[in-house]
Amino acid sequence: MPNQFVILAYPRTGSYNLMSLLDSCEDIACYGELFKVTRIEIPKFRLNKLPFKTTEERDANPKRFLTALSRQTPRKHFGFKLFQSHLANVAHLEDILRDWKWVILFRDPIETYASMLRAHNTNIWTKPTGREIDDAVLNQPVRFTPESLSNFAAVYSIYLRRCRDTAAASPSFTLAYDQMNDRTTMSALLDFLGSESSAESMQSTYQKQFTRPLQEGFENWEEMQAYLAANDLFGPTPETTIKGI
Repeated sequence: MPNQFVILAYPRTGSYNLMSLLDSCEDIACYGELFKVTRIEIPKFRLNKLPFKTTEERDANPKRFLTALSRQTPRKHFGFKLFQSHLANVAHLEDILRDWKWVILFRDPIETYASMLRAHNTNIWTKPTGREIDDAVLNQPVRFTPESLSNFAAVYSIYLRRCRDTAAASPSFTLAYDQMNDRTTMSALLDFLGSESSAESMQSTYQKQFTRPLQEGFENWEEMQAYLAANDLFGPTPETTIKGI
């Protein structure tokens, strides 16, 4: 039976990598941000075949938009990437997706914070395979400030709570960023989606940008650790579906 699913994600949690891994499966089509504010994130040849050409048309009838795109998609299982802001921006979208399967992705808060700072500093948001970028740029350290971390935590803690609430209310599979490299987790995810593909065959067109230990990614790591010890910023992270990874 064909399944429809969404990847609930937050910027800098590895959602493009997960999208690419799933889309590499022969029986899964996984798109990007279909409900991005500025554009519909699908290949142009696919958009040209749809009766919806603008974001205004898409948002006016999101259910018809999803139905039309699903019919234009030849693979058995159909999904896309979703940020919580999309749910706030598009009326009735959450109700439409209520019975879909939810893949919930999160990342360690400090890793996400560092990645967000680095992306803003370098204006490099993804590293597609084959794109040459100086490692010194990708691995440059960032600087913690109490203001930037508290501002980030105020938003990301809401996202983590959203992950926990969604997992409790919907058919869902929760995984952490690092579990995308674990075959046991990815095999279980494919089973959850109803895919007959194997985790061994999955490939991504995106590469990890920061490749050094997290501690080396901050100019003032010890200062940040002291601030974290004195402030409870994030609350608990979601419980992953596959434990012990």
